[in-house]
Amino acid sequence: MSTTAAPISRFFAFLAMVAVLSLATSSAHAQRGNNKLQVGSKAPSATFAGAKLISGDAPPPSFEKGKTYVVEFWATWCGPCLKSIPHLNDLSQRLRRKGVMFIGVSDENPDKVSDFVKKKGSGMSYTVISDVKKDYNKAYMSAAGQKGIPTAFIVGPTGNIVYIGHPMEDEFERVLMLCSDGKYDPELSERAQPLMDAVEVSIATRDWRQAHRQLDSIIQIDSWIFSDLMIRKYKMMLNEQGLPGEAEAYLRKQLNVYHNKPDVLEDIAFLMINDPDIENGNMEIAEQAVAQVAAIKGEKSPEVLELVATLAFHKGDLDQAIDCQFQAWMAADAGYKADLKRGLDRYKSEKAKSSRQGVRRGGRR
Repeated sequence: MSTTAAPISRFFAFLAMVAVLSLATSSAHAQRGNNKLQVGSKAPSATFAGAKLISGDAPPPSFEKGKTYVVEFWATWCGPCLKSIPHLNDLSQRLRRKGVMFIGVSDENPDKVSDFVKKKGSGMSYTVISDVKKDYNKAYMSAAGQKGIPTAFIVGPTGNIVYIGHPMEDEFERVLMLCSDGKYDPELSERAQPLMDAVEVSIATRDWRQAHRQLDSIIQIDSWIFSDLMIRKYKMMLNEQGLPGEAEAYLRKQLNVYHNKPDVLEDIAFLMINDPDIENGNMEIAEQAVAQVAAIKGEKSPEVLELVATLAFHKGDLDQAIDCQFQAWMAADAGYKADLKRGLDRYKSEKAKSSRQGVRRGGRR
């Protein structure tokens, strides 16, 4: 009996080894076959020989590490695409100084795309590409299984895809802002995602107490990386719950929580000054946030001068707005100057318009 047991045991051991090898081989084939472009994948090329540059700066030969890019697919005939262009243009202008590059890709012929872009003028100031040979389309849209437009791909500072989806989604702007501020952490984002989904359910069912707890739990994971959710909580208290007093008290507390984070303090200042979701921002909170940023960066830094100019313009002090914006423009690095000059020209234009209206009201002189 012992003489037959050994061969049988060796036979079953052999079968077990074959099974393991078979599973390993099939797993390897599955991994090789899973070539779909998705969040976490290395981004395809930044440029293709068959594409034609229509406007803006030419994309780099490859995505530069440390920088963020948006590759957005659109068409002149696409209604939702046209609605997203002002939003994308605004983001591109705001984030240009942080090195974020927007690349709009249409597979229509160059003449048609060029005519459209010319009509848009400054309303479409980012890079636009005609991808008539569909090289971009194959590398991004087809590879990701995306069929509808507009569709945006965010390439993060590591050169990997960090977002695929509609450019008007809240998550698009959220991920983009995190990347541009150097705050995007895929591991923390994945950890927070179940709570993020739960927050949306709580808000949809108007379970405010639960939404507060869930937002606080995410913020506690990392208060700096998830500082945008602090602003989300403030807006929820103010607009959705109708609690202006509690919302103001909460935001004042955040000035202390983020006392050494100038980027968050700037967000609070701009939130009060010109956020479209806030009807009457608290200028006292804005001024305090600006003062705290100045204490960190210095009163003569271009960022602080621009903040002071924005605040002055909002309060109707055009002279101070022009003076501070001019100082910011003069002190800024070359990559920052174009944005500041646009702001300066806007303030001067408003001053000229105000002067003309004053003359009309006062009659001939």
